Amino acid sequence: MPQLAKYIFGLHDSDGAGMMIAAGKPGWVVVSALARDAGGDFSGLASQGIGVIVRLNNGYGSDGTLPNSSQYDAFAQQCANYVASSRGAKTWIIGNETNLPFERPGNDNGNGGEVITPALYTQCFAKCRAAIKRVPGHADDWVAPAAPAPWNNQTSYPSNPAGDWVQYFKDILTGCIQLQQPPDALALHTYTHGNTPDLITSERKMDAPFQNYHSDFRTYRDFLAVVPAGLKSAPVFITETQAADPTWWRNQNTGWVQAAFKEIDDWNAVATNPPVQALCLFRWQTGDNRWSISDKPAVQDDFRAAMQNEYRTRAPAAQPPLTTTGWCPFATQRPITLNNYDIGRSGQKVKAVVLHIAAGSMAGVFPTFNDPNRLVSAHFCVGKDGTLEQYVSIDDTAYAVGMRYQDGNWYNPRGILVRPSWKGLVPPLNPNLYTISIEHEGQPEDQWTPQMYDANNRLLQWIAKQIKITYVPHQTLIGHFEIDPVDRANCPGPNVKWYQIAADANGAATPGSLLTLIQAVANEVNKLPINTQAALYIFAKANRLGNPQTDEFRFPAQGNQHVGQVFNSGIAYVKVGDWGNVQWVKKPDGSPAPTDPVAAATVAAAQQQTWMPINIYSGFYKFAQAHNLGDPQTDEFDFVVDDSYLGQVYLNGFVYAKKSNLGNIQWVKKMDQ
Repeated sequence: MPQLAKYIFGLHDSDGAGMMIAAGKPGWVVVSALARDAGGDFSGLASQGIGVIVRLNNGYGSDGTLPNSSQYDAFAQQCANYVASSRGAKTWIIGNETNLPFERPGNDNGNGGEVITPALYTQCFAKCRAAIKRVPGHADDWVAPAAPAPWNNQTSYPSNPAGDWVQYFKDILTGCIQLQQPPDALALHTYTHGNTPDLITSERKMDAPFQNYHSDFRTYRDFLAVVPAGLKSAPVFITETQAADPTWWRNQNTGWVQAAFKEIDDWNAVATNPPVQALCLFRWQTGDNRWSISDKPAVQDDFRAAMQNEYRTRAPAAQPPLTTTGWCPFATQRPITLNNYDIGRSGQKVKAVVLHIAAGSMAGVFPTFNDPNRLVSAHFCVGKDGTLEQYVSIDDTAYAVGMRYQDGNWYNPRGILVRPSWKGLVPPLNPNLYTISIEHEGQPEDQWTPQMYDANNRLLQWIAKQIKITYVPHQTLIGHFEIDPVDRANCPGPNVKWYQIAADANGAATPGSLLTLIQAVANEVNKLPINTQAALYIFAKANRLGNPQTDEFRFPAQGNQHVGQVFNSGIAYVKVGDWGNVQWVKKPDGSPAPTDPVAAATVAAAQQQTWMPINIYSGFYKFAQAHNLGDPQTDEFDFVVDDSYLGQVYLNGFVYAKKSNLGNIQWVKKMDQ
């Protein structure tokens, strides 16, 4: 594994290393190289304590920092060849500012070229990292993704239409993890818009829609805020920093450099912050006067003054101790690597238990969850033979149902927009923070064995006692498909007996929990919408047309838009806007169609609707009317909780009875009443 230099001081270009060596403060140099070239000999620098970070590029300008995606395999091999023929370097960055149009392959002065989306970049990075790790003697090298260009929003894609540079960075990190090639280190760039030292600590923010991001040096904090938990301990290198547009570097000692290094040292002094191991000034070489330092002695003096301080690198914080609470006494404890879960729940309380299917054998669950490169986990797994294992305390956060919330939408770990059906989500919090996850051995189509069912039931009962929860299907007891209906549409599968599981876990003898489950049935079933304030409804009731059998529907007639609605004894209709002139027509009964063209159009449109059946002679209907429960919103239907039931939802309540005792009809308020 690479060794950290002693100090955070750094320069882009190896020629500037002499300043740090002369000051007795060996820090870092960044070397930009073409991957197709012969490797470099950096052993002389390394022997003097200088940490060498090599940025590997496909090319510059129209060649692109990465090649066209069709050439990623060849580029990966070039990177590996460069590494193999180099000495004295163990830290590598793949490409540069890939969200910048000027870095795209095939661009013409920033126009055109192949857009390097996170999906494409992560493919390239995964290939390059794997190739470098295969080089003998380099299996433990640090390979970092390209630093994105801050404040650049010219690379957009479906899950990031605004071109958010921080989101771009996060999506790349997440994508690398999902490809099982997690970054070993992180590279960042940060600048100021001017050369005065006050800009280093400025809290000034960007204009909308990026009003939450810093507009100057502290943009590095915006990037660090979105680093996935599993990468929090990765070394962080700021490989480019300078006073930029509009003043750029000038031959002035303004104290900017001193302020920049002090800012990073102050950041590193906070134990909970991920330490920044290098701050590299851009750049030593002469060329473009805007960013060369070798020809600006006043800036060099500023750097020398900064190096009078003991700004040392800091090893990442030690791993916190294992949580001792929240472990099930009858489960086999198999604690996993901290890379794959977070200590604590950031102050959130558990509000639901999520059931999953492992899509494989139980034997493969622990190795997956304990692989630091996978960044996945659940709290428990239940085997088909009733075996129960626990990997994460229920007081800690497993990585099981991670989601990202942005601009009013949820995105799954692949960055795909999803529409969760679970109403318990708390934007913008990751649902991992307030859920407990249980895996189950087998495939989605498998039937649960009695042993698995019993072990799952016993576990749910234990969890309920710890967190004081009553299980309600699809509310406090949910499936992964209810959070991610795209990539987990069949998790845990179609054979899960939700209401039976909830009833058994709650204890069927508990009246309160049983009633809650029955209410949940009414809440879940599809119901006919009824607007009692609508003109058609009021007219129908006044004219004794009975109960609605459809929602309102629109149709054209005689050049105007009309609204209609089917009731037991007729069809009400009205021209849009003429709400005081509602009329009705008989439902079709085999007799000739109405001669009035609007009435005839009403009947025709009504026949295109689905009519909800209503049996006004049924025991449920009579019971509901006797108890003033209003209009039916469903037909009668079967459901199972602790027993087999028949139910029917009405406007003001849910009518139900056990099928074994249909003479004992009862009702309960709906959950929203």
